[in-house]
Amino acid sequence: MADEHGPGPLAEPMNQAYLWPLVLLTDLDEASQDKLAGSVQLMLKDDLKDHSKHYFGDNIKANSDVKIWSPSRWLLRSIYQQGPHRDCLGNIHALAVLAFRSGLPRIIVADEATKRHLAENRDDDCDLRRGISVILISTTCFPNSDRVSIFLKRAACFPVQDNAQRPVPTSDIQMPEFRSAIKYFGPLWDRGPRETGGFIVHDPDQELSMIGSAQILAREYYVKAVTAALRPHLPMELALEVSNTRSSQIKMPVWERRPSRTHLVIFCTYQTTTEELRKTQKVIQDGLSPVLNGYRTAELVPLDRHRIRTRRDLISFWEKYRLWDAYMPVGRGILVPLIYLSQPLKNISLVQFGVIQGRGTSVPIPTVMARMRLRDICEDMAKIGYINAPLPGDFDYDSSHEGPREFFWHPDQPCLTRQLPWIFSWLTIFASPPLTEEAKQRIQDIMTVYDKYGPHGLNGPHALIEARTLSGRNGEAGMTNDAGMTKEACMTNKAGLTDEQLEYVWNTVSRDYIERCSWTSGGLFAFIDEQFVVGQTVIVASVKQYVGDTTHRLLEHLPFPWIQGFFFKRVPVYLAAMCGKDTAVGGEWLSYSRPGWPSPGLLPDGF
Repeated sequence: MADEHGPGPLAEPMNQAYLWPLVLLTDLDEASQDKLAGSVQLMLKDDLKDHSKHYFGDNIKANSDVKIWSPSRWLLRSIYQQGPHRDCLGNIHALAVLAFRSGLPRIIVADEATKRHLAENRDDDCDLRRGISVILISTTCFPNSDRVSIFLKRAACFPVQDNAQRPVPTSDIQMPEFRSAIKYFGPLWDRGPRETGGFIVHDPDQELSMIGSAQILAREYYVKAVTAALRPHLPMELALEVSNTRSSQIKMPVWERRPSRTHLVIFCTYQTTTEELRKTQKVIQDGLSPVLNGYRTAELVPLDRHRIRTRRDLISFWEKYRLWDAYMPVGRGILVPLIYLSQPLKNISLVQFGVIQGRGTSVPIPTVMARMRLRDICEDMAKIGYINAPLPGDFDYDSSHEGPREFFWHPDQPCLTRQLPWIFSWLTIFASPPLTEEAKQRIQDIMTVYDKYGPHGLNGPHALIEARTLSGRNGEAGMTNDAGMTKEACMTNKAGLTDEQLEYVWNTVSRDYIERCSWTSGGLFAFIDEQFVVGQTVIVASVKQYVGDTTHRLLEHLPFPWIQGFFFKRVPVYLAAMCGKDTAVGGEWLSYSRPGWPSPGLLPDGF
């Protein structure tokens, strides 16, 4: 691989006897490494038998040998800004660039999902049902350019003894002799059917206008500049730590009026003067009239208010922006789009705006970025209320819009993996570890009753999350802080909870509910606190939806205004699973109004 102390040589010749790098971005013991290497070799042997020339031409006779490589944390820090996830997409992209520079255009990555599969510890909601998941990466040069295109997808490999687990085709296609690769999908490193097709990944720290990736990472340039400035004064380790410091958060909202179906907010991602901004906004506003008869308005937000320059900035901003949709994304869950302009406006009828379209959920699908003309954007918004851009999994998508599309994940997160594994659970229990055996047994009572009675008498999924505490001191789920809200709550009885605990319940319930709301209209949460040990009781909570006008001016400062707060009560543990909002089990429901919610009587509908 490239020298750890610098960018390294560019595009070294490919070795005639290609040795496949198996990159570990997870901790595996020796036995697991051997099992994984053997499974990957079988996959490669099967794939290369038919597709070797497709990958390497006639000059290279690639074999199926793999070499395990576990990059050091020091190296990872020098090529990507590190966060809590070692197997994040940003690390994978950076390692693909390093490998390409070393003459290795195709690599295989093992991540945390791989580790779970090797241990047969699968997440039933998001993991493969069989096989061992790995990430395949293929890097190619653009024609007549030194920039590269990095293609990423997941694939499953199978140990020898698991051949009986091979997938069965759903059509009349005659399946070839099978060992490990899913051969009827074609070459493993190519695009396949939508669900296995993968996507192109770009350097997250380069400007939005840059397509693909340079062979010198943006992070490498940045680290070199920072360490050169600090090295005379600080050791290299401390200089790297400084380069890893994250920028301050944007305080929302950054617009004058909330984005909606009738008000397009467009973010300008290039430097401009106040006068130029005013003229551009007028041109855009005038461009709306022929399409929508003056029905809609437009607002242009300058760069210094949102600071979107790179793809990392864009997806990070989207994570906040999507919470400000005034309407709950139920059903298909389509959100109000994020629209940006990346270059000065010359011809309103020809310029293509960047459009981010997504669902209000954490299911494992990437965010979609498309480039569209203003007229097409307006027509979609007028007819259907959202942008008719493709979403991964939309097999029936048929668009008349021309222009490139891009799927991408947040670079700091693992890719193709859901962040909230309990998203489909009707009952979610939050407990503070470690739990005694007695406490676990009492929690099991909840599960047993729920399995028997469930919602509407049906069995249903549930989840026990041993990762939270009701102390409210761990700093999680701080959605409300971004809006600068106050901490008043309209309550008379707190069921034994402190203000801090109630704030924590609100943060947890609102965040998790938002992530699941496009798939289900409900969900029940149970919180275990100190009184669980003494009185065998828990706090149950459910979201309190606001059914009035969510676009009211008094709600302009609030994200997700369709959530007013939550209902809650303390009940015996064995009744928790039956405490649907419409039941009378366990006494009266109490009501908590979220921080910043208008006082009773101020909204026209009395809420």
